[in-house]
Amino acid sequence: MDVRLAPALEEFRDGSGFGDALSALEDNPLPHALVVTPSEEFRDPGQVEALTAELGGLDKVDLVQLDTEWVTRFNAILDIIRRVVLLAAGLFAVGILVIVGNTIRLDIENRRDEIEVTKLVGGSDAFVRRPFLYSGLWYGLGGGLIAWLIVASVILVLNDPVQRIAGLYGSSFSLQGLGSDASLALILGGIVLGLLGSFIAATRELRQIEPK
Repeated sequence: MDVRLAPALEEFRDGSGFGDALSALEDNPLPHALVVTPSEEFRDPGQVEALTAELGGLDKVDLVQLDTEWVTRFNAILDIIRRVVLLAAGLFAVGILVIVGNTIRLDIENRRDEIEVTKLVGGSDAFVRRPFLYSGLWYGLGGGLIAWLIVASVILVLNDPVQRIAGLYGSSFSLQGLGSDASLALILGGIVLGLLGSFIAATRELRQIEPK
């Protein structure tokens, strides 16, 4: 939580246009004011209202003025951003499964004769499937790296506009890049999806291939 003393008379002098007239005052007629800005994790409207009630109960506090409208609006914007990110992540996951699955299916079709010969000499489906799983792993790794680059590029492009919008609501919020843990989770997620997509596609296709 950030607390600062608000120079009310100086702000009024700068913004009112009565600077010369106010300079004639011997004393400051305006009361002392403190501007309290809650930290990022305590900007829920309910928490802000609880903080207002607590401050209002302090001694020597005559008035607590709360502006929750900007808090509500800003939280609504953040909620939209979170949902868009979750939706994009879901579409990305489905895209990896579909793309990897189709790629593996085409690979199997191109090597159909080889697979039939392998099964003819006693090769099991698990044995034939193994190299396609390796391919799915590499496809998933590549997809995870591409996703990381996309996220980094989006953050780089949108960070300044988001900071300007946050500034309009009195916030210092800014987009943060993926940390090491999030980056690792993203890449591992791509690998897992690649393996899953290749396993499903390979298992389904290999069951339909029998030596003649």
